[in-house]
Amino acid sequence: MHEQDIVWENTPQLHRPGRDKYLSARVWEQLPKIYGDKGVFLGEFYTYIRWLDDIVDDKNVSPNTRMIIIKRQSELIKGGDIGKKLIPLEEYYQRIPFEVLDKPVVPIVRYQFYLLVAAIGSDVEHFGLKPRTRRDIAHYNRRIMNPYAQVVSCALNNRPLKKDIGFMSLMDSWNYLGGLLHLPRDIEEEGNVKVGFDQPEVDKITAAQGYEEKRREILTIYDSDRYKREWQFTLKKFMALTTSFWKTDMPFYQKIISFTYLATREPVRLPHEFRKASMELQQLREKYIKQEEHETF
Repeated sequence: MHEQDIVWENTPQLHRPGRDKYLSARVWEQLPKIYGDKGVFLGEFYTYIRWLDDIVDDKNVSPNTRMIIIKRQSELIKGGDIGKKLIPLEEYYQRIPFEVLDKPVVPIVRYQFYLLVAAIGSDVEHFGLKPRTRRDIAHYNRRIMNPYAQVVSCALNNRPLKKDIGFMSLMDSWNYLGGLLHLPRDIEEEGNVKVGFDQPEVDKITAAQGYEEKRREILTIYDSDRYKREWQFTLKKFMALTTSFWKTDMPFYQKIISFTYLATREPVRLPHEFRKASMELQQLREKYIKQEEHETF
């Protein structure tokens, strides 16, 4: 697709939570049945953020256009003037039913929208396989996950979520597992990896000349042993941190549902998914590293 077609695409249904491959996202589509208008609001919130993320993640959209769209969303959320000609994503935002929320939390929720857009914008700067340390990735993960938690709490419980460092570490680990799982696709297609490197590795990848060389460096660093150690360590840490739900001020039933889902489903599902991703990474190594060896020979 051409860049203009992507930006002006007007099919929000393609970005709804029900279209996501992950159950934790598809559940959002069922919230209106439980929470009525506030559940509808959360579905619209998810769709808007997912739609924005899909646009700026598309490799056919130029870096300049990505940043223009991010800046426009930030200004729109603040109530600024972005002109009369709105792209479909922005028209969709204007239809999100903030009025169904309790008035005291509306400014808080809008600010979480703003924070999410800013976090997505910071991530855009790393397209082109620009590496980050694990600490940098942890900071990004918290910037992404905390606004989601706050919006849900404000919508359903009429207050921001009170949490501790354990809960924020859980959010980081959960998102980092996603970054590891998507590593093959991010290397091959999107060019924005969300896994961590140590500083010498960051320096080595950064010094590599061109996209192809950076890709080979990443595939060399994340060999099969490194990848396995990384996901096994992160999954173990994630499971230990699921108890942090009990230290939040969520209603008890929400704690039970959240803890049960994460503690029982993810340990069964994720190892199988990581084994598949590991095979995909091996195929990429054979494709790109062996290709370089052949060209050198």
